[in-house]
Amino acid sequence: MAEEKIVLLSGPRQTGKTTLAVGLLQDNIENYLNWDNVDDKKIIINKGWPINNYPIVLDEIHKYTRWKSFIKGIWDTNKIRKSGNKFILTGSARLDTFKKGGDSLLGRAFHWHLHPFCLTEIKMLSITKTNLNDDLENLLKFGGFPEPFLKADLRFLNRWKEERLSKIIREDLRDLERVQDIDQMRFLLDMIRERVGSTISANNLAKDLLISPRTVQRWLSIFDKMFLTFTIRPYAGKLARAIQKAPKIYFYDNSDVIDLDARYENLVATHLHKEIQFRKDAYGENYELRFIRDKDKREVDFVILKNHRPHKLIEVKKRSDKISSALFHYKNILKPAECYQVVFNLPKNYQQDGVLVVKAVDFLSSRDLI
Repeated sequence: MAEEKIVLLSGPRQTGKTTLAVGLLQDNIENYLNWDNVDDKKIIINKGWPINNYPIVLDEIHKYTRWKSFIKGIWDTNKIRKSGNKFILTGSARLDTFKKGGDSLLGRAFHWHLHPFCLTEIKMLSITKTNLNDDLENLLKFGGFPEPFLKADLRFLNRWKEERLSKIIREDLRDLERVQDIDQMRFLLDMIRERVGSTISANNLAKDLLISPRTVQRWLSIFDKMFLTFTIRPYAGKLARAIQKAPKIYFYDNSDVIDLDARYENLVATHLHKEIQFRKDAYGENYELRFIRDKDKREVDFVILKNHRPHKLIEVKKRSDKISSALFHYKNILKPAECYQVVFNLPKNYQQDGVLVVKAVDFLSSRDLI
């Protein structure tokens, strides 16, 4: 991919973006340059990197205010001259803005996202020596970020989480946005931790924090930009009485979710979100992750849209294998290709009236997730 376009590699902090990019250089570590390093910064500005057959990895280059025009100029010149290195740019935030502004990299870059571990990945790559059921429990307890997941130690997890959040607030937030009231912003983050799986009202949050709804909306958008959270919106289509505005918010780090029951839904959300993002990045396929809820409180946790049409319905349960009446209701109306009820504690899989009731470990480790 680096032979055809500039590669933009972004995603949450500490998912292994730098490790992945450096691994592509093999022993040519001099091709790795970090904007945060004073000596590397001078090399980048002076374009003094080695000329060889390996890409140049520019880490945290988005912190350079003119990074898009800088890279665009180099890329266009190299293309005309048919010479020079290719580029891999990594960062935790702001790379998503490459399509915007006067110095757009549109047409010059392919964007890839790196997410925390998912069960399919753990299974395919044999990342652990434990069985999949234990891996699933560890994803629920420690989240999918490599360090805490592999260490599986609660004391380490707590220290790691505090350090990671501190870096995000102190560094990423400073580089991305001008926010003065950091304490209030952290209160908001804590509030939405308690609301995972429920719809989010900016007006209600604003009243609790004594700030404006517009400020709440802005801060929620910043959390998404910094890859702390991701937002999914309701699907209405032509459904009668469906809600159309209030979204749901989930966390990339499953261990961030306070309510233990909500963690089950959050874990499924992270898996679906990751797979959809991969399909977009790798194949340009048009998938979206939504949920359904109407004013009569009939709700299905997730609906996957393919080319804007309902493709799969997915309901998540901790232990009950009684099929949700809402799942049957929307199955009959929307007629998706498949309907699933994913259950974390289930003796065996079965099918009833076109709904597949499956163990979470089987569903989440499937290579055909969406």
